[in-house]
Amino acid sequence: MNIRNIVISVSASLLLFGCATKTVPLAKKPAAGTSVGVMLVMDDDPKHVHAGATVFSNFVRDSVSEWGMKQALFGEIEKNISGQFGLRAKRVKPTPNFEKAEVGS
Repeated sequence: MNIRNIVISVSASLLLFGCATKTVPLAKKPAAGTSVGVMLVMDDDPKHVHAGATVFSNFVRDSVSEWGMKQALFGEIEKNISGQFGLRAKRVKPTPNFEKAEVGS
């Protein structure tokens, strides 16, 4: 065997060892009625930010709607979690440190 064949064999063996890792067992399915925490990180009053083609057409609207977007979103999440998985959604409030954290930090 020449050196080239040895190098190819060793490289192929090392690549195949990466595919032969031990499988991770799946987590047990939670029992029906188990509570799941849902944290909605959004403002109670969302803002509409419009970025126009020029600086002069940019604007922000503070009072977009008063239809309870946060409550409506939680209702949809609760409906899907209970309907698909048989779990109970429980609202979890963010801690003060979480609310102060910046995105990407």
